Amino acid sequence: MFNKSTLFSCLFLLIFTPSQVSAERPLLKQLSGKSTAPDFEYPDLNDKIHKLADYKGKPIVINFWATWCPPCRKEMPSMNRAWKHLKDAGVQMLAINVGEDESNVHSFQVEHPIDFPILLDPLSESLDTWRIRGLPTTYIISPNGTVAYSAVGPREWDDKRILDKILALKSTEPVIKEAPKVDDNSEIIKTGAKEKSFTDTVLDFFK
Repeated sequence: MFNKSTLFSCLFLLIFTPSQVSAERPLLKQLSGKSTAPDFEYPDLNDKIHKLADYKGKPIVINFWATWCPPCRKEMPSMNRAWKHLKDAGVQMLAINVGEDESNVHSFQVEHPIDFPILLDPLSESLDTWRIRGLPTTYIISPNGTVAYSAVGPREWDDKRILDKILALKSTEPVIKEAPKVDDNSEIIKTGAKEKSFTDTVLDFFK
């Protein structure tokens, strides 16, 4: 399990990436769109449980962050501004706080109000599940539950170019899975090429 010092080390490497690499960094990293996003089940600050599956059928912006992370704090105002554009368009935005207790997050929320739901992952389980290598990390999920884009490091989320990419995902049709075919021995018949797992897709991004 990752602890705060490990996260800070990841963040340090992220902040001190050479400026040329930073300048060439895309607004959003387009992924294959074939990998299904891992489900989660986390409470918000009002103890309401949120699951990724609850939002299937609409685009979802999922931001992983921490209050002690300067780039996370830097991008939060732009995420709030983006939320004003996205919520009425049927796009969900979630901020998953990693590795902190509720009191720290609540204190931050009082001083720096965040208008969209903040979920709590105090045990940092999402770091392993989502292969988080630095904070902030954001994933954009298509309505069919697959991962469309990623962004490592802060962004200006109300940038029209980013908003347009997110809103364009609304045209993605949900995938309807057919029931598996079964032979006489009741074994599932596997057909088609093997797709990359979510983990492999994210690891490819960091190569």
